[in-house]
Amino acid sequence: MKWTRIGGTAALLAALAIGLALSLDLWDSWTASAQGTFIVNDDTTPTDDGCGAPDFETEDIEDAIDSGLVADGDTLVICEGTYGGDITVDKSVTIEGQGGADRADVKIEVTAGGTNGLNVNVDGVTIRHLALDGPAGADKGILLDAGTDDTKISDVEASDWSIAIEVPESTGTIIEKSSVHDNASDGVYLVDGARNVVRNNDIKDNAHYAVEINNEDELLIEDNKLSGNGDDQIEIWGWNHVRIYRNQIDTTGTTSNGIYIGPVQAEAFVQIGGSPDKANTFTGPFGDPDYYVELHCDAQSTVDATYNWWGSTNRTDIANRIFNDEDDAATECPAPDDVKGAVVFHPWATGPAPTPTPSPTPSPTATPTATGTPTPTATPPGATRAIDLSPQGWHDLGWSGAAATDPGTALACISGDYSIAYAWEGPTAGFKRYVEGCAVPGICNMAALNKYDSMLVDINASAVTCVMPVVP
Repeated sequence: MKWTRIGGTAALLAALAIGLALSLDLWDSWTASAQGTFIVNDDTTPTDDGCGAPDFETEDIEDAIDSGLVADGDTLVICEGTYGGDITVDKSVTIEGQGGADRADVKIEVTAGGTNGLNVNVDGVTIRHLALDGPAGADKGILLDAGTDDTKISDVEASDWSIAIEVPESTGTIIEKSSVHDNASDGVYLVDGARNVVRNNDIKDNAHYAVEINNEDELLIEDNKLSGNGDDQIEIWGWNHVRIYRNQIDTTGTTSNGIYIGPVQAEAFVQIGGSPDKANTFTGPFGDPDYYVELHCDAQSTVDATYNWWGSTNRTDIANRIFNDEDDAATECPAPDDVKGAVVFHPWATGPAPTPTPSPTPSPTATPTATGTPTPTATPPGATRAIDLSPQGWHDLGWSGAAATDPGTALACISGDYSIAYAWEGPTAGFKRYVEGCAVPGICNMAALNKYDSMLVDINASAVTCVMPVVP
């Protein structure tokens, strides 16, 4: 039997408040400011932790969401029990499992295909501390409507779906501290979004990918454990800006890559590690056709994969674990593809990074804004200027020296402290790159620099200063 009951002192106070608001013709302002907590129980006998007097007795969480008592900003506490799926969340509420219950005992369950678990179609929803059990490999556990922003998914277990969590065209969504496993396709799928975060999750044993990425801007994937996923642990396509930091990536028990990067464009930015404090740890078997990192031969972007632990400190060993790397791209990707892109992996870590542990969740932050270089002014010959390129990350670096200067000469002031530099050479040529050492023929295709030319440089040290000449 399903029924909805308004119960307890909380309901009486709510009714009195509503009556007063209506009598004063202040209904709109009251609902805008109301923030309350409502208890939802699934018709079973409540046990403890406040579930003895629920506000809603129903197996359908949407009954509570649809109630006129529940408004944006409210919290629904879900008691131990099993609840039906196909829930549409159209209010900016928090849906959280009972604090004293095990996550697995607060379950949203779908037993027949054709129904998702939670459909989120409004900004600012939080979902935490509950389990979502799918219909043996169909549908989505949590599906965000296209363009839904600022969703927070935390401490969730999602299994037996097609895709556990799908995030299309979203900005500012966080997926954290969750267990995502045994789904028929992907654990997490992100497409056409910006400034999303996937952190501190255990994503394993999904049939295709732990995390599939397509056209994401400023995506951060950090401190996750990724293992046993059937195709690749991470799959990347499109014009992405993706940062992959401090993950444990294990290929044991699979015939797949650790990270696969498709034929991405030159302007795509993929950083795997990039500094000692952001190192990823790769473990498990490798060998043709599977690698710790594989960059498609048609990819035109240079991948910064420095400072990771590859299971070896021998350069040849590491190169064998990466397809299309800076040492042998000409062999693995014959001409003309040998000049399109490569994975830069040196320097590397000398040992595995510490195992990631959950940490307090900070507010999402955007990638630091590139620091501009002041326009140089005419000065006497022999003059120099000192340019602060801190902190780590991308900086705009303008050349103030002589015309027709080789990029390696211009960047000598930060030798060893950067991974890659790009220069825009017009709408026809596009972005061109320079990698220190140019180990692969054709990997460096940036033209000589003239005074006032600008480069975008990825700094990988904590405190860097460039002392650059200034010509009249």
